[in-house]
Amino acid sequence: MNKKQYSCIIIDDDPDFLESMSTYISLIPKLKLIGSYSNHNEVLRDSQGWDQIDFLFLDIRMEVSGIDLARMIRPCFKYLIFHTSYSEFALDAFHVGGDHYLVKPFSISRLIEAVNAVLKRNRESLLPAH
Repeated sequence: MNKKQYSCIIIDDDPDFLESMSTYISLIPKLKLIGSYSNHNEVLRDSQGWDQIDFLFLDIRMEVSGIDLARMIRPCFKYLIFHTSYSEFALDAFHVGGDHYLVKPFSISRLIEAVNAVLKRNRESLLPAH
């Protein structure tokens, strides 16, 4: 069995969502949360020191568009999964290198399915969805 742990970062301007997503990630042994951000300035500052992070979970509707932010920091991440309450941004998300798109609210099993779908395309696997 693959024992790799996947590093990840969450960016969302909703503190409740950041807390929920952090909890989800803590319940998935193969994911390791490196950081969570609600402020795009902190993201831009910290991204200078990031090595290749496996997953970025990024909201779209924030003070600075997640689409615009993705254009700036996409090279720092192996995989990009957008999450938003708005389905109409999906095409834009894929145009900036998004690997998957989750519409809020979503369950932990839906998160696992999304991560597994991304990993499967790259012949990796996380764990079965609940």
